Amino acid sequence: MSNTDNLLDELQKNRDEIKKMIDIIQEHIDEVNKLMKEKKNDFRNSYVFENRLKLITEYMKLVLDMRKEIGKSIKEEIQLREKL
Repeated sequence: MSNTDNLLDELQKNRDEIKKMIDIIQEHIDEVNKLMKEKKNDFRNSYVFENRLKLITEYMKLVLDMRKEIGKSIKEEIQLREKL
């Protein structure tokens, strides 16, 4: 296998791993969403709700960043294939 083939395989493996991470993060988002559906009108719960909301926001940022990485990886692969 040539260095180019190895690089292409590595790009694909990286994309697959990022997709797995996105799935894991989505599971966490779903768990936090379930917790947010609990309805209690307690001051402590509003604090917890706010922190859960911040957590979901950060998770979503992670997912978007990972999707950007997948896009970059695909572009790199296309450029590499064009050079061949």
